Formats: sequence, C-alpha cells, structure tokens
Amino acid sequence: MTRLQLIGAKHYAILAVLIIPFFPAASAFAQSAPTTQAALGTFGDSPRNVLRAPGLFNLDWSVSKSFRISERFSTELRGDFFDLLNNPHFNAPGSSVAGTCTFGKISSAADPRIVQVAVRIRF
Repeated sequence: MTRLQLIGAKHYAILAVLIIPFFPAASAFAQSAPTTQAALGTFGDSPRNVLRAPGLFNLDWSVSKSFRISERFSTELRGDFFDLLNNPHFNAPGSSVAGTCTFGKISSAADPRIVQVAVRIRF
C-alpha cells in the first residue's frame, strides 16, 4: 500500500482530503486537492488514516403483541424495524490511490429501512 504525496501546504492538503466525505458538494474541490501519487519506489508523506468515513446512527425497534386464543393456543404478532429513522448509511470513501477518479469520493450506501412482520402460532 502506498501513501499519497502531499504537495503545497501540508495542512491544506490534509484538510482538503478530510472535507470530501462530509460535504458532497466539495467533490469539485477534491479534484484540485494538492495530492498526487508518490514517485515509483518512494513512500508518500501523507499521514496515517487521513481518510475518515462518515458517522453512523442506527435505531432498531421491535414491537410485539401476544393473543391467547384458548388454553392450548396462542398467537404472537411481531414487527421489527431496522433503521427506523431511515438515516443514510454511507460507505467509506474510495481509498485506492491507483483509482484516482474514485479517491476520496463516497459512491455507495448501505441498505435503507427494512421492515419485517412475523406471526407465530403456539400450540
């Protein structure tokens, strides 16, 4: 794994790379970020873990109700909600230095809200 070579003001280059994942409008800014591939046989001077993925907030919720039909039979109705608030869960930004067109850009997301309903009959 090679690191990026920072050119220009080092703090400006690190700031440019850190802004990309959190502000999609900064993708044009990312193309002009002062970074380049390190020369062949050299190790770049970018710091470790310079790319950060966006945060994650997830709320799962479950609700159930049991009904007694008779002494021997009962039924349970259950609903499960995964990611109840339907917050977007963006995947990590591209980190491949070789693929410069995707470097630092988030191009996919995890599954949206999932709802599951179940009925259980006990006898």
